Amino acid sequence: MSGAGILNRQFWKFVLRVALYTFIGWVVLSMNPFGIGDRADEATQDAFYQVVSPYYPAKARDDIVVVLFNDRSIRELSEHNIIAANEWPILYQDHGYLLSRIMKYQPRAVFVDIYFKQERSIDPSFEAFSRRVGRSLDDSGTRLLFAAGYGYTGELATGIQQKLAAIGSMVVNGWSGYGRAYPLRHQTRTTAAYELYSLACRGKSPLSCSGPVLEPIDVESGDAMSVRWGGRPATPVFEEFSRDKCRSDSNTHYQMAAQLVKGVLQDIVDYNGAANPDKERCPYHTVLYVDELVYVDKHDNPQRRERLKTALKDKIVLFGMDLEGVHDRVDSPVHDSLPGVFFHAMALDNLMTYGADYIQASNERMNRLNLGIWFAMVVILSVLLYFLEKHGVPMTASPQQDKGSGLKGMLRGNPRVFLFGFFTVLIILASILLFRVMRYEPVNSIAFFALSGIVSLLVYRDIVDRFIG
Repeated sequence: MSGAGILNRQFWKFVLRVALYTFIGWVVLSMNPFGIGDRADEATQDAFYQVVSPYYPAKARDDIVVVLFNDRSIRELSEHNIIAANEWPILYQDHGYLLSRIMKYQPRAVFVDIYFKQERSIDPSFEAFSRRVGRSLDDSGTRLLFAAGYGYTGELATGIQQKLAAIGSMVVNGWSGYGRAYPLRHQTRTTAAYELYSLACRGKSPLSCSGPVLEPIDVESGDAMSVRWGGRPATPVFEEFSRDKCRSDSNTHYQMAAQLVKGVLQDIVDYNGAANPDKERCPYHTVLYVDELVYVDKHDNPQRRERLKTALKDKIVLFGMDLEGVHDRVDSPVHDSLPGVFFHAMALDNLMTYGADYIQASNERMNRLNLGIWFAMVVILSVLLYFLEKHGVPMTASPQQDKGSGLKGMLRGNPRVFLFGFFTVLIILASILLFRVMRYEPVNSIAFFALSGIVSLLVYRDIVDRFIG
């Protein structure tokens, strides 16, 4: 065959490779049979966030406090006649008492992550709740936010929600259709984390906020955040009361290596079960249990009350629950299962840390970016193969050919190793581009590695050459 014929054949081989490999990528990246694609996305993100969790910047952590009550707290408070109820649901007046104790220390805002839908006919204490909370708001200057559920457009507020709206603000804390992402605006209303972010970061005295300010006008319906989780547990306010022995190793690289080993071996050693029972009790943010808070406020010494004041004053407080039989839980890639209030706390932390540069969740634009990235990989691979073959270094299965020595010999002898390394480098670069530069959640590397395996096999078996003949 003449030189011109060889070049023409190589050109059409290049074109066919680009077309075929791009089509295969489009099929794999676009299809989601049985939800496998979504599961692969979640697995990629969980693995990445778990490994890098020790590097999450702790800029805003100390400005966010979770006040939590659980079955033990209710039992302790009831036995000491501090609240009237001895089990969930507690009375409205009990909620009022606990909120007044929190607001006594003048936090900047309190988000009540407890959903009140209908006023209970067997509990006539709502008016007492309203009066007590109203007085505390006047004395403290705290902003109070209540969970409004889904906040559907056109949904009418119930009677109790209208009464709560007269005391504080109603914010969206529930949604569907976002997977594990956290929407910033659902329907026409912004969600809890963004409302708290506005109180923390916009105004004359912002808290520990960094990154460009995310203005309400820049938040559109459907915008969602991929929540990055921090791994180092906060130091308890009262370590002497803490039942949970949470450790935070100061060596970040060691922590990352430990997370990597746990992720690799979690199906061999039960890191998520009995082998590590404290894992979910060591969340990233400061936790105060209500029975400890009330005890220190009512009966303890002035030194501890001063520590309590330091922990709460001008902070963002999220008031939530961790009760058996109440399935308000969130799956964290770092902490396994946590009470749902921690999802709002971590989303708020992300907004305070990154501002308008928050990590965006997958959307249609990212799907197009994934296809564009794959197309770029295919073009780069096809160009590389074109020049390698032009210089007599085919990446195909040719055991009879003389492998030679040096770089050519290495490539001829290990083409599949070369192709795997080539794709690995490209996938890492693509992940860095998406995550660090374009601020999108980690690329679905599982799908990309699967594609690289398929294409490497096609290259190795020289499938395109058979089409040309």
